[in-house]
Amino acid sequence: MASTSCLALKRLLSSTLVPRFVPPAAAYRLFNTKSEDEIEVPMVVATGGRLGWNVKEKEDALLVSIDMPGLSREDVKLSLEHDALVIKGEEGQGRKFSSRIELPKEEYKAHEIKAKMKNGVLKVVVPKIIQPAPNNALHIQVD
Repeated sequence: MASTSCLALKRLLSSTLVPRFVPPAAAYRLFNTKSEDEIEVPMVVATGGRLGWNVKEKEDALLVSIDMPGLSREDVKLSLEHDALVIKGEEGQGRKFSSRIELPKEEYKAHEIKAKMKNGVLKVVVPKIIQPAPNNALHIQVD
């Protein structure tokens, strides 16, 4: 499980989800999680404001939950661009939010992404491609 957490953290840090400057206390919370299979990102700076993120990498899917207070589902747009999930939101007053999550096509079923917006929280499920376990056993026929 630790390797999937590291992969999720690496993907998160390589995307535009995490600000370039993270205050020390926030960095401590970012890297000091209690559960190996869950990475919580308590603060993410996006264009125009702060958003709360929760990213969980499970065995069968990547789960993303984003607090987007004040936005409705009509204000939020998701798209797939060059193996990346692009999330954009725009409030009526002109505030804009934009982030992207890299989704390597050999790891995720990008065309099966499901998203739901409810009460200002966007929940996205990105199914993983399940690789069969390698069968290293040599079967010998008995005569």
